[in-house]
Amino acid sequence: MFQPDLTSSLQRLNSDDIENKIADNIDDLIEHQAGIVKVDGEIHIRGGRADENLYIIDRVATKDPLTGRSYGVFLSVDAIDEIEVITGGFNAEYGQAMSGIIEVKTKEGVIIIDCGY
Repeated sequence: MFQPDLTSSLQRLNSDDIENKIADNIDDLIEHQAGIVKVDGEIHIRGGRADENLYIIDRVATKDPLTGRSYGVFLSVDAIDEIEVITGGFNAEYGQAMSGIIEVKTKEGVIIIDCGY
C-alpha cells in the first residue's frame, strides 16, 4: 500500500513472517530483504559498511560503549515480535545511522496468576 506521508524505505517482518523463516538471529531474518546483503557474517545496507547500521531493540539503541558503533545483536529469534528495516530516507531521530536502521520489537511477557485455596 502506498503511503504518501512516509519518506523512508521501510520493510516490516511481523511475527508470522518470522515464525515461517529458518533463522538463528536477526541478521539471518533480514539478509534477504531488498537492499541488504550479508558478507562475512555482517549486514550491509545499500552498499554501506556494517558499522553504519543502527540496531534498536525496544526503542533503545544498542551501541558498543567504547567505539560507539552498532554491530548487530545476538537475540533469540523466538523473542522477536516484529522487525522493521529502514533502508533510506530516515528521519532526524535516527541521526546516528548512516546506512540503515534495524528496529526490533520483542514479544511481551505473560503473567500467569494461579490462585487457589
